[in-house]
Amino acid sequence: PRLRPALAELAAPAPWRMRWARHRGDVSPPWPGPVAVLGATAGGPSAGLLLVGDRTGTVRLLRESDATSEGRLAHRVQGRITALAPTADGTVLLLDERGRLHTVRGTAPRPPYLERLTDAVSTTLSRHPGTALAAIAGSVVVGDRLGSVHAFGVTGLHQAAPHSGRVTAVTAVESETPFVCSGGADGTVRLWTPGRAPVPEPLAERRAPVVALHAAPAPGGPLVAAAWADGRVELIPAEGGRRRAFRPGPAVRAVAVTATGALLVGTDESLVCLEPYGS
Repeated sequence: PRLRPALAELAAPAPWRMRWARHRGDVSPPWPGPVAVLGATAGGPSAGLLLVGDRTGTVRLLRESDATSEGRLAHRVQGRITALAPTADGTVLLLDERGRLHTVRGTAPRPPYLERLTDAVSTTLSRHPGTALAAIAGSVVVGDRLGSVHAFGVTGLHQAAPHSGRVTAVTAVESETPFVCSGGADGTVRLWTPGRAPVPEPLAERRAPVVALHAAPAPGGPLVAAAWADGRVELIPAEGGRRRAFRPGPAVRAVAVTATGALLVGTDESLVCLEPYGS
């Protein structure tokens, strides 16, 4: 009891407050296992859920508010999942370790145009494997090993080559001006609005490959979470503002931003939910 106020005083200047954390060995609520991929639902029938994939390909569903288990995603993908992308209609898109697309349908019926879109992307990736995956309404975004990002949409295909080397992560945000954010082995995080040229200056850059990326609309504007192979995580306002950094210690495997602006960081040992603190 005497340590709690002392630790609180030492933590007062920190730019974070912990909402919850789950660590290896936790029993109640249970630790969800080593984190390989993360996803957060923003709306639709599964709003408020986190998707936490482990190294074996199992994807668990957790409540965003307190990490309580809500079961597992019913899918038949064999082997490791390298990326996942929940969509507004409850469908979840998965990218396997061979770079191929899989669709796990939700309970709501999908519009025929979305079925045609995902079928077209799946056919393309069977010939040209992807390395990263994201989705927003009416679009599926894929990165490749040559540094290019491809936005497959109902109105056509847009492409850009913002990276030198492999695209390691992509994310997309449904906002007033929808945009794509990509990270690469070159250490850069870049913004791109399909149909326009990529923003010339990187949103962030380090001398280490980007290992995970996720963005979401938040009350104060879109937020981008990025993690690098050197262990640093940053939460970046896409439209400018204070950047916050965090180092969990173990290597970061996945990050996500929730609709409330909280940051999720997944490692082999833990899953932590942090809230930005201070102006």
